[in-house]
Amino acid sequence: MKVSGLSKSRKWNSLVLSAKVKNGEQVINPPSWYFTYNLRTKPQTNEKGDWYGWDISRSNPVTPDIYAEGKAFNASVKKGDVEVNYEQEDTGSEKTDGENPF
Repeated sequence: MKVSGLSKSRKWNSLVLSAKVKNGEQVINPPSWYFTYNLRTKPQTNEKGDWYGWDISRSNPVTPDIYAEGKAFNASVKKGDVEVNYEQEDTGSEKTDGENPF
């Protein structure tokens, strides 16, 4: 992550840690997967230039169907049924010559 994304990461962590839900008589901090999050890009600017940064917001709780799918996927990974393709597609958006875009 680039330095410009560090504050966004901290904001996301704060959103996760500050979430509260009522569980019977108690108010608890739910697990990190309890809510879905919207990730969008938005234009940002400073004296070095313009770029698109993340805009992160908390959305709705995960539905029972999505939870079941995630649980099944987790079980598949643990059993070794999921193969990971570590090759990353080159999108051409990253500079490879070491040149700073600013």
